[in-house]
Amino acid sequence: MAEQLGFTIRQRDIRPLDFFLSLIDALAGDGNCDTQADLQRKFNELTGLNVSYHSWTNQAKKDALPTLVLWLWVQCLEIFSRKVMAFDEDSPFSEFEHILIQDGSSQAVYDALKEAFPGRFSTVSPAAVELHNPLLPPK
Repeated sequence: MAEQLGFTIRQRDIRPLDFFLSLIDALAGDGNCDTQADLQRKFNELTGLNVSYHSWTNQAKKDALPTLVLWLWVQCLEIFSRKVMAFDEDSPFSEFEHILIQDGSSQAVYDALKEAFPGRFSTVSPAAVELHNPLLPPK
């Protein structure tokens, strides 16, 4: 995909996978990433290369970078959402219909019912019930 979008034109020391893994590590790491130079240093640290700041920023300023980052994000979401939402055929949960979205609304009831129906928002209403409305896929 990096080649198709124009992010990788020629094979260089800065490979797309290394570039993105270093970005993720730097941005989600210890929080000491304030500048592009920090990102470039993280790249060199992770890859063991000694890529110059100029070469690194030439990659970072490519027009294809935002599109490639978005594409990678969508790919990750697809992979992980399938694992979360999928059931094996032999799983007991495979008997149930899949719920795409679930919305829960809390409704206050008489305060005297707080023992039987304790509310989540006890400062507002000590007693409440919740109504969950699942959105099921079309049949």
